[in-house]
Amino acid sequence: MLPRSVPSIPSLDIAVRMETATEVGGDYYDFFSSDGVLTAAVGDATGHGLKAGNMVVATKGLFNVLSSDGSLEDILKTSSLAIKRMNFHMLTMCLALVRIKDRKIEYASAGMPPMLIFRSDTGEIEQLVLKAMPLGAFVDFPYTMTESRIFPGDVILLASDGLTELFGSNQEPFGSSRVQKALKESEGRSADKIVEHILERANEWRAGSPLNDDLTVLTIKVRA
Repeated sequence: MLPRSVPSIPSLDIAVRMETATEVGGDYYDFFSSDGVLTAAVGDATGHGLKAGNMVVATKGLFNVLSSDGSLEDILKTSSLAIKRMNFHMLTMCLALVRIKDRKIEYASAGMPPMLIFRSDTGEIEQLVLKAMPLGAFVDFPYTMTESRIFPGDVILLASDGLTELFGSNQEPFGSSRVQKALKESEGRSADKIVEHILERANEWRAGSPLNDDLTVLTIKVRA
């Protein structure tokens, strides 16, 4: 269900990793690339295991059909309606979408954690927060989209809540502040090394305890 490789786009350095809590994961990521425009998705189905895997199959099919055309909020609205009509019995899908063209990024979310952008010129992190219901929760939820400019050296981070909600030995979650700290520590590294560093910090935090939820981290670094 997952891409064999990340897209090759000269202006972008892309890396993604996933760790699943069970044999069949409920997290999902995907890409669509055409004429230098990248559309990327990171999703998190309700729970994990086979039922969540079925939701991933449905979401992948919808993304593959809808991602080549239409706005990000329309992709979410159409997908939510389709999933609702599939009658998955209380199962839903959180999904974040980004589309990058030239130096502009569009972002839409259905119940996912905020997208983070590390700004290379200031060394600070910007959070893009969109509060919305997961796909399949309502027939006609009013999903919205936001836009931002991106510049060489900026790093975009999308992750499932399995990262921020990763519990340590003291039963305290890893949390957004530690994710942001790890992202800042990775300044100057490649996208792959950024993901590697964030997961190293996360694994140090959980100190060998098993994963309770699937965990996915996607980074996109803007090349000069």
